[in-house]
Amino acid sequence: MSEVESFFKSAFSVDNVIFGFDGGDLKVLLIQRGAAPYKGKWALPGDLVYPNEDLDTAAERVLEQLTGL
Repeated sequence: MSEVESFFKSAFSVDNVIFGFDGGDLKVLLIQRGAAPYKGKWALPGDLVYPNEDLDTAAERVLEQLTGL
């Protein structure tokens, strides 16, 4: 089994849930998916966790890459 196949066989993901307020309204940060499946649909910012990457680092990477925050 190749390294790539091994990675995807045991892969797991991280999703960020970011809350904020606009006046008195509670809001949640969503992105529009840029790739299939569900391209163009709204989703939480998330991605696979890379090998040898901890969850906090993965969450920070995903937030920066997908939202610029």
